[in-house]
Amino acid sequence: MKVTRDSWRFAVKPEIHFGNNAVKDVGKHVNGLGCKKVFIVTDKILSEVGILGKVIEPLKKENIEFEIFDGGEPEPKVSVAEKAIKAAEGKGIDAVIGLGGGSNMDIGKVVAIVLTYGGDMRDYMGEGKVPGPIMPVIAIPTTAGTGSELSYGAVLTDPETKLKQVYADDFIRPIIAIEDPLLTLTMPPKATANTGVDALCHAIEAYTTLDFSYMAPDVEKVTTYGAFPISNLLALEAIKQISHYLPIAFFQGNNVEARGGQMLGALYATLAFSTAGANLNHTLGYPVAGAGAKMNHGESNAIFMLHTMEFNVPASLEKFKNIAVAMGESIDGLSLEEAAYRSLVPVKRLLKKVGMTMNLKDLGVDKRSFPEFAEAVMKMQRLLRNNPRKVTFNDVVEIYEKAYDYKFD
Repeated sequence: MKVTRDSWRFAVKPEIHFGNNAVKDVGKHVNGLGCKKVFIVTDKILSEVGILGKVIEPLKKENIEFEIFDGGEPEPKVSVAEKAIKAAEGKGIDAVIGLGGGSNMDIGKVVAIVLTYGGDMRDYMGEGKVPGPIMPVIAIPTTAGTGSELSYGAVLTDPETKLKQVYADDFIRPIIAIEDPLLTLTMPPKATANTGVDALCHAIEAYTTLDFSYMAPDVEKVTTYGAFPISNLLALEAIKQISHYLPIAFFQGNNVEARGGQMLGALYATLAFSTAGANLNHTLGYPVAGAGAKMNHGESNAIFMLHTMEFNVPASLEKFKNIAVAMGESIDGLSLEEAAYRSLVPVKRLLKKVGMTMNLKDLGVDKRSFPEFAEAVMKMQRLLRNNPRKVTFNDVVEIYEKAYDYKFD
C-alpha cells in the first residue's frame, strides 16, 4: 500500500455532559446557547414512561418555550422526518432537542438542517451536502449504543429507493450531548442488546478500519479519516467496556453501574468510529432493511459481524489479536494468525448470550436478492474505502450467502 497522508484529524464537536441526573441541566444548556424556543423530537413511549417529563421540567424552570413532536419511530422513514419538519416550520424554533434512540436524534438533525437552510430535505442527503453550521442540536440518548448524539450522521429509510439514505456531514454533529445513564433504565432487554451490539460493532470497525496514512483523499470532502492513535485507544477501551457491561445490563436492567459502564463504552466507541470511520459491516444491512426486512440496525450489524470479521482478519492480524485479548480470551501458545481468529470466539459468545437474531432466512430475506443487495453495497464507497481489506462484488455476495442460514454452533 502507498502512504498518502501524513497527518490525522480528531473532530469532536459536542460538548459532552455525562453522569446520573445530567439531564436536569438541559434548560441551563439551552439558555447558555442563547436560545428561546426548542423543538423536541421524541416518541410516544418516552412520553408514557415519564422520560419526556424529565426534559420538559428543566426547560420550564428556565422559562424555555418548546414544541413537541412525538411521532418518532424505529428505523424512521423519510415521511416521518417530513412530518417533523412540517410541525416545526413557522414556530420560531431556534434549537432542536433529539430525545430517545438514534432514530429520534437523527430526525432532530434533519429538522435542524431544513429549518436552517430551507429547501427539500432530500437536497442534503449524501456526504458533505450541508452548506454550513446548523441551528443548535442538543442530543439526549435514552439508549446506549447508536452514537447519534456524537456523530456526523443521520439515517432515514426511503421507500422510493428501497435504501437507507444517509446524511453525513460534520456540520450536523450536535452541539451538546447529555449522557445520563439513568435514562436507560427503562430499556427492555431486547433494546439493550440491539443498541449495545451496535456499539460493539462501532468499536470493532473503528479499531480495524484502514489506517489514516493509507486513506487517499479521493473525494472533495470526507467525514472520516481512517484509524489513528486516539481512535485506536478509544475503540479498544470501548470493546473492553461493552464486552464486560453489556451482558450485565441485559440481564439486570436496573443495575446502574452496568448501565453507566455500557453508556461510557458506547461513548468511547462513537468517538472512535465517528472520526476513524465504520466499514464493510455497516454497509450490508442498508439494502436488506431498505427492501423491507424487519430488522433494526443492531440486528443488522449482529447478523453480519462474525462474517465480516472473518473476512477482514487476514488484513489486520495484530488488531484482531488485540480484540481477542480485550474481550478476555487467552492467546497463550497461539500463533499471531490463530490469536487473531480467536477474536471471533468471544464475539460469538456475547451475541449468543444477549439473544441476537443471526441469519437472514429467519427474517424472510429472498436469496435471489443478494446480487441486487451487493450492487447497492458496492456503491457505498463512503464506508468501503475504510475497510482494511479490499471488497469485491463477489465477496459481498459470499457474505450474504454465509449469513443466510447461519446458526450458532
